[in-house]
Amino acid sequence: MPDSFLEAGDTLLWLLRADRELSFLMHIEAVKETVPCFVLAGHTNYARYTPVYVAEMQQLDEKQPLIYRRMIEGGFVVRRSKSRVFICIPTD
Repeated sequence: MPDSFLEAGDTLLWLLRADRELSFLMHIEAVKETVPCFVLAGHTNYARYTPVYVAEMQQLDEKQPLIYRRMIEGGFVVRRSKSRVFICIPTD
């Protein structure tokens, strides 16, 4: 659970870094860290379903290896150009 506003900000920056660097595993770890922020902010649906999302994404390797490989290659974000990797936008 974040002890301060700065720790919550660090979690957000970690999530942005994961998306910009196309790191799916870092993305999953960062999303895991957001759950306490959702609880504190009173976003009960996000707090309830984010752990479900994380659990499903962690099981992709075993259940859907082709989709997992695509996610590892950066398929969890949208980008306009393959030459500009930094400009990546996460999907909903």
